[in-house]
Amino acid sequence: MNSNTNGVGSGVEDRHASNGARRKPTARVRAVGDCIAVAVFVIAGMAEHGTVPRLPGIARNLAVFIGAWLVFSWMTRLYAEDGAEQVVSLRLAATWCASITSGVLVRAVIVGRPLDRSQLIFWVVASVFTAAMLVSWRATYFVARGIFARSRKAV
Repeated sequence: MNSNTNGVGSGVEDRHASNGARRKPTARVRAVGDCIAVAVFVIAGMAEHGTVPRLPGIARNLAVFIGAWLVFSWMTRLYAEDGAEQVVSLRLAATWCASITSGVLVRAVIVGRPLDRSQLIFWVVASVFTAAMLVSWRATYFVARGIFARSRKAV
């Protein structure tokens, strides 16, 4: 069995069994899914405000929010394979809170917006939307992973 225990995850763990090689998704799948959830927020937000999403604006906002997500997920060790589910939940909450807050602040500075009531409202909307996206994605992932694991055991 090949396995990476350095806390980062190799992306795929191979297990050799009598019925052939089986693959187990790891931290890399969760990281990509989380980044997609944040990206959906950025793109949906730009589309909602009637602006035609143009590449420079999308790239700027994606860089700010996904960059913040990646920095804080690294700082909290969100994708380390060393924690119980409760620890992972706390890491996810800390990453979410810090990355969305810093993303809103950095974006305001970059686009030249004052830190006023409109940015507070944007922070609330960003927090609620990304929380909903992250919880939805993570719940779907864990349910699908459980179904897949049960179906493999039945074979």
